[in-house]
Amino acid sequence: MSFKTIFIITVTVLLTIILMQNTSEVNVRILMWDVRVSFILLMASIAILCFIAGYLAAFRKKRTSNVTIPGTPTNDKDLSQEDKNYLE
Repeated sequence: MSFKTIFIITVTVLLTIILMQNTSEVNVRILMWDVRVSFILLMASIAILCFIAGYLAAFRKKRTSNVTIPGTPTNDKDLSQEDKNYLE
């Protein structure tokens, strides 16, 4: 098994143990509302949101701009020899 698989299994087991130990109800204040919710549900929802955020952050695509600024070189052919030496 790869390190990634072992890591995911370990985190899942630890998260399950922690969630099962915290089953009491807590008051959660969201802006102006007080909500009474099970602590296990609160922690599970936060964990799921964090996993989703991490997944989206890891696989986001880099966006490139198609905007060109007038007067800027578009490729190496437009650079002077001095600029090419500086970049090397």
